[in-house]
Amino acid sequence: MYLAIEADGKDPQFMSKLSMLGPVRVDHHMQPVKPTDHAQAMHRSQMQSEVEATNTHATRNRLLVSSLNSLFDTRKSVTTTTELESLAKRHGIDVERLQQLCRHFNTPSVDERTIVRMTDENGEESVTMM
Repeated sequence: MYLAIEADGKDPQFMSKLSMLGPVRVDHHMQPVKPTDHAQAMHRSQMQSEVEATNTHATRNRLLVSSLNSLFDTRKSVTTTTELESLAKRHGIDVERLQQLCRHFNTPSVDERTIVRMTDENGEESVTMM
């Protein structure tokens, strides 16, 4: 292995190709590039998100997508206001905010009886919902 690395480093054409390229030209009068406002806002948002993710204290009304998915699924079986309040409290979200989100978003519901699983001759399974 060491010999292969050593042999690779002895490229006979390396110096001739470098001399063909010539010296590096540096423009000392270049202006610094400023990121756009949109790029700066995205960077700030990412930094804030990372800080919140590493924070041991959960931020109220901020959920990970997986938690939000679980919250929406569990909410489908809630029948009373007390259950809804308890669910919101467990997930660290205000009841009003939960109801506002549920007016606009939901998770898909699939009836287990409509799922068809088929296995081909290679053992690969395909799932279809009718």
